[in-house]
Amino acid sequence: MTADPQEVSEVSDCFNADWERADFDGGMDARLIWRPGNGRARIARFIDEAKHYLFLQNERYQDLTIIEHLVRAKQRGVRVHLLSLPPHSLKEKKVFEGVNGLRLMRDVGVKIHKLKGLQLHGKMLLADGKRAIVGEPSASRLDASNRKSNQSAAI
Repeated sequence: MTADPQEVSEVSDCFNADWERADFDGGMDARLIWRPGNGRARIARFIDEAKHYLFLQNERYQDLTIIEHLVRAKQRGVRVHLLSLPPHSLKEKKVFEGVNGLRLMRDVGVKIHKLKGLQLHGKMLLADGKRAIVGEPSASRLDASNRKSNQSAAI
């Protein structure tokens, strides 16, 4: 919940665009992160600005751009820790990409903890104990043509 006037305005603008079946992009200066829209670039920038550690919680990691930024963070000395669903719990069409992303990150030393017996829906990124993204944008594949939902998160 928010009472921030800029965030409320962004949500209203997005709703109105969806109502009119028009494109919506909150832009890089938006208070909220929007997907499709500024999501991939904003999440990548968030990862790139981490200095000491990153904690991420997401059901699967498939977006190669985001995986690349996580790998680069690890290579520059950032401690990267991921919470993920175990691959066997993913839908059949998501398993291949989900497994590949986790293997790649494990191979470079990213710490991965697979949740068992829990449903993971919320997404979270925490950097250096000072900045966080909470909400819906995930590290699964981004599809800019997908208008079935606008996803937003707060920094």
